Amino acid sequence: REERPALVVGTGGYASGATLGYAFLHGIPVAIQEQNSYPGLTTRLASRFAREIYLGYGEAAAFLQPRRDAWIGETGNPIQPPPEEIPDRGAARRKWGFPERGGNVLLVFGGSQGSRAMNDTMRDWIRRGLPEEVYVIWGTGKAGYNDVRSLESRRIKIVQYLSPIADAYAASDIALTRAGALTSAELNAWGIPSVLIPLPTAAADHQTANARALAAAGAAVMLPQSDLSVDSLESEVGGLIGNPERLAALARRAREQGKPNAAKVIAERILALVAANTLPQTHSSSNGTNV
Repeated sequence: REERPALVVGTGGYASGATLGYAFLHGIPVAIQEQNSYPGLTTRLASRFAREIYLGYGEAAAFLQPRRDAWIGETGNPIQPPPEEIPDRGAARRKWGFPERGGNVLLVFGGSQGSRAMNDTMRDWIRRGLPEEVYVIWGTGKAGYNDVRSLESRRIKIVQYLSPIADAYAASDIALTRAGALTSAELNAWGIPSVLIPLPTAAADHQTANARALAAAGAAVMLPQSDLSVDSLESEVGGLIGNPERLAALARRAREQGKPNAAKVIAERILALVAANTLPQTHSSSNGTNV
C-alpha cells in the first residue's frame, strides 16, 4: 500500500489468485503467464481483465475470455535456453562414460522428486534386458535412488538429481519423462523427442492435455501411466530407437515447437508494460505467435 505496483504478473495457481484479484479491484494492470495447454481456474478468471497473456501452448487460448484490447500470444514457457552453440554430442556422451558414437542415449526422469511408477518400470525393463546399444541416463529422485542404484553399469548411469540437467540433455537422443510444461519446453528447445507419461494426479489433469498437444504436433508420443509396463516401454521407446527415421521426425518437430527465448520475450513485454503502465492496442508481434 505504501508503494503502488506498476504491474502484477500472475503465473496461475490459487496462490496468485488473491494478488490478481487485489490488483483488479485497485486498478493495477495485470499480465498473466499460463504454462499449460489447459489453463487453471485462476488463469481463466484473470484472463478477463489481464492486459497481456503469455501462453506456453497456443491451445490454451480456446479456454480464455480475454478483454477485447488484450494482447495474447504463444510466447512459449520461460526456461534456461540451450547455449547458442549446442555442445558436441560425442563430448557430452563421454562425460557420462558412454561411447562417443553409436547407439542411442535414453534420458529418464520423473520430475525433481522422481516417479515411483516410472522407476519401478525402468527397473524391471533393465532386469529383463534393454535393447542392444541403448545407454541410459536415469534421474530417480532422492526417494527412489537407493532402490535401483545397484543397477548402474557402463551402459546405465543413475543419479538422484540431474544437475546441471544441460549435461544430460546434450548427451540424449530420446527422453522418457512426465509431461510438465517446463520439462516439455526444455526438451523441445533442445530438440529431444520424448515419450511422455503424464502425472495422472496433476491438477485438472493438465499434464495429459500437454502430452496430447505435443503428440498432435508430432513432437512426442503419449503413454498414459495406466498403460505403463515393461512391454509398453519396449514397444514405444524401443520402437522409436529401432526406427531412426521416425525418431528424427519427432526430433525435428520438437525443435520446431521449441521457443528457447521465451523468457527474454516475456521479460521484454513485461518491462514495456511497466514503463508505459498501459497496454498497446492489440497487434501482431514477431516476439510471440498471436492466437
